[in-house]
Amino acid sequence: MDIHYMADIKGGLRVLHPSQGVTISGCLNAGKNLSLVGGNVIGISKRCVKNQFVVGDNIKLGANACIIGPLMLGDNVEIGASACVTKDFLEKNSKLVGVPAKPI
Repeated sequence: MDIHYMADIKGGLRVLHPSQGVTISGCLNAGKNLSLVGGNVIGISKRCVKNQFVVGDNIKLGANACIIGPLMLGDNVEIGASACVTKDFLEKNSKLVGVPAKPI
């Protein structure tokens, strides 16, 4: 696991299969209860400043799912296995799947 020391992750980080690898950018500002299955990347595609890459509370990433920011995600978002989120989704209680990820 590679979690940058500058990443701001509130309480409740859960990684179910850390041996599958997890990488988290230092620009991330994550809410409570971030849940990763394994093989996940939360990174950036360009420079970002503080509070430009924000994910809400109760975010769940399926196996090998990626978030490429900077972007903003609302609360209670589930990201399906192998999905890649590349833009903002501020709607709460969303399920995102595909490449690029879209709500279902």
